[in-house]
Amino acid sequence: MNPISMDFRKRVISAYDRDPNQTQQALAQRFMISQSTVSRILAKHKRKESLAPGKKSGRPRILSQAELDFLKTALVEKSDMTLSEQAMELEKQRSVKVSVMTICRALKRMTLTRKKRLATIRPEKAKKTKFAEKNSSNG
Repeated sequence: MNPISMDFRKRVISAYDRDPNQTQQALAQRFMISQSTVSRILAKHKRKESLAPGKKSGRPRILSQAELDFLKTALVEKSDMTLSEQAMELEKQRSVKVSVMTICRALKRMTLTRKKRLATIRPEKAKKTKFAEKNSSNG
């Protein structure tokens, strides 16, 4: 979720300053944000702290934008690459070793789908259709 803009935070403060008797819940409903967000903004204002959003929490992404672009380009060139092949190609070309799940999550974030290679399905594993069964018994 994106942080609330500074302009919006200042509007919450100015609305509170105009009428300090109104509740945080009323401010939250007015600006369509949660009461806890209003509470945090007002607390920072009262402590004379900066209203700027804090540092983004969480672990940084393993793949940079350049590596994501590389993956996208590789998939355009060879659309039937498996996830493990994509991981190996990324390691070979960019010296970035990642798991298959990292590749899978990156593709999902980029809203790219992957197609399974039909040539890799073994004939004995493929499901027989009713039509194929009828033709094999008649022949």
